[in-house]
Amino acid sequence: HCVRTIYMTSGDSGSGKFYWLARESGSEASYSKMLKTKEPWVQKIVKVGPKQFITIANPKGNNSVSLIFVHLPDGGLRGNGFGSTGHETLEKLRNSTIHKIHSTDQQSVYKPSDLIHMLSSVMYLYQPTEIRTQSSYQSPTSQDHGDHMAVGNLAKRAYASFNNQGLSDQAGVPLKFYMGYPIKDLPENVFSPDFDAKRDVFLDYASFDGAVCHSVEQCTPDSTYGLFLARQYQNNY
Repeated sequence: HCVRTIYMTSGDSGSGKFYWLARESGSEASYSKMLKTKEPWVQKIVKVGPKQFITIANPKGNNSVSLIFVHLPDGGLRGNGFGSTGHETLEKLRNSTIHKIHSTDQQSVYKPSDLIHMLSSVMYLYQPTEIRTQSSYQSPTSQDHGDHMAVGNLAKRAYASFNNQGLSDQAGVPLKFYMGYPIKDLPENVFSPDFDAKRDVFLDYASFDGAVCHSVEQCTPDSTYGLFLARQYQNNY
């Protein structure tokens, strides 16, 4: 099976380049864990528009798994952004408070139409049989991250473009939405041995990110990140 994962933001939290680069390395490490490989990752920069570039990473010799980094700035929980990136966010782009957004690596600038074109182009390139994205669901009791909901909206619009232009070679490619932070208020539904496997893969990522739990003892099902690890829910939008 082929898996392509698109990271729309750097997840920089307003911090510098070393933090978001470390998070990328953590993502590669977690996929290496799942693939049971120690091969190094190879990155290439791909031009997707006149002023737009993305980074595609694959384990050496394995083109069936790709991590695609778009490097947009982290918008923060409420979508207000950070001073280090000019308070530019996907949420502001979505509600037209701003009309373009610059990548954290200073290589790209996107308008909403550019992002939709980029995503639909990636869909066309890889011809997926299933597309999964983040839900735009907003819980009345728990706030989801602004980036999560904005990305879900962008993915839905790109998916519509992908289908409307007849870009898919697959009939009826399903689009599935996965809930973000509000899942912590829902019943636990990921149990051992699945929970243990999920946590172990997460811990390989966590060794690169100082902001999360870092051990079996810290990542229990009732801890901040354990709440997420012990749950997975889909939504209709």
